[in-house]
Amino acid sequence: MYCLRNNVSLCLILIIAVLGINQAHAVDVAKAIQHYEKNADYWQYKGEPVLLIGGSDDDSPFHMLDAKEHLEEMAAAGGNYIRNVMSQRDDEGFEVAAFKKNTHGKFDLDQWNDEFWIRFENLLKIADELDIIVQVEVWAFHDFSRSDKRDIWSKSPWHPGNNINYTPANTRLKAVYKKTRKAKHDFFFSVPKLNNDVVLLGYQRQFVDKLLSISLKYNNVLYVMTNEIHKQYSPEWGWYWSGYIKAKAQNKNVHTAEMYWQTDLKSQQLRAALDHPDTFSFVEISQNSINDGEKHWNNIQFIRNYIKSSKRPMNNTKMYGSDELAGGWGNNKDVVQRYWRNVIGGSASMRFHRPHWGIGLNSVSKNTFKATRKLETLVKMWEVEPAQTLLDRRTANEAYLAAKPGGKYALYFTDGGSIDLDLKKHTGTFNLQWINIDTGQWGTQKTIDGGKTVTIKAPSRGPWVAAIVR
Repeated sequence: MYCLRNNVSLCLILIIAVLGINQAHAVDVAKAIQHYEKNADYWQYKGEPVLLIGGSDDDSPFHMLDAKEHLEEMAAAGGNYIRNVMSQRDDEGFEVAAFKKNTHGKFDLDQWNDEFWIRFENLLKIADELDIIVQVEVWAFHDFSRSDKRDIWSKSPWHPGNNINYTPANTRLKAVYKKTRKAKHDFFFSVPKLNNDVVLLGYQRQFVDKLLSISLKYNNVLYVMTNEIHKQYSPEWGWYWSGYIKAKAQNKNVHTAEMYWQTDLKSQQLRAALDHPDTFSFVEISQNSINDGEKHWNNIQFIRNYIKSSKRPMNNTKMYGSDELAGGWGNNKDVVQRYWRNVIGGSASMRFHRPHWGIGLNSVSKNTFKATRKLETLVKMWEVEPAQTLLDRRTANEAYLAAKPGGKYALYFTDGGSIDLDLKKHTGTFNLQWINIDTGQWGTQKTIDGGKTVTIKAPSRGPWVAAIVR
């Protein structure tokens, strides 16, 4: 009424400004990370399909004092994907907690430690500027762990003995738990359909609300509920937090998943995600990277086929294996193979786990990124599909193929070798371009004739990928 009576021009300006803000917001949402509109096996960002690849030296890079330089180094090599666990544990000495301590040295869960949240927003901002997607893991399972070597739970801000906000008398939390990998920790049973621990749940919601108050301002964020939730925990935990986050996001279409500690991708535990596409809009299959060779590949194909009727991206936010790692987890060579089996096998994201569990960001991973981006200039992975049936005279774990038959092929050799490729139905000439994965550089190029079975031999030992196109 004030505008109508006193200043029509001012009123019009205000309306136009508001409409402009809303329109700008709509454009931003349209550019957010989301399923690729032409192939939901992959992601789309800023309106374009994108293959997510990365490697970093910390699982919680928002704590890293050189996070900007680290992300810039990864981006320069072609990386565009990181993992960020919202961990509060003191691993390296530079991490901080999310909550303030009082003068008596106890945490107050009603008081934020601004430094924790400033670091988090800075990471999202840097990543946004570099077109890097951040996969956030909301609950850091290992912040609550206890083993023979270390009792992290005893130092956690969430421990009832370490804060002023609750005690074992008014929550279900205990001062001591057995080994978390085998026992049940009540922190992960707080939700309404389980323990309905209203006091603890209130503070958990408060933590998630604070996280979302920052992350929802950015379009480059994916959400995983928990890092490595074990089989003794109910799926209700992950289902609840996915629903909670989506409700808080309101009109913004956010994407969520759960990460299970499960190396058998055919297990019943994983069905809690696979059978609920409305709850979890992508699938986290990182634990498959403990497997090797044909088993690793077959697991990828099992998941891909299982979710065919409700297509969703398959993400690998951590891939195990490094020369520093003992105990059957694999070496540098193994983890590079795991990476490429995922690329050729139809996965949407691949990230090398931090050292020593993985190779993180080093010369091996950077050359792998460079090789991947070179392949993409000739063959887009969302335009091809796994096509092992077109290969013959192949030994176990020798070579893997993705193809749009007659148009384009991506052929990966794990360590040199020779196979027969079926081109019988497709006459004419094809260009074959080799890419050296070890160096990230172009290899030799030649032409081959279709209309027959063609023998293709890698230029030498070591990992190679060939783009075969018209």
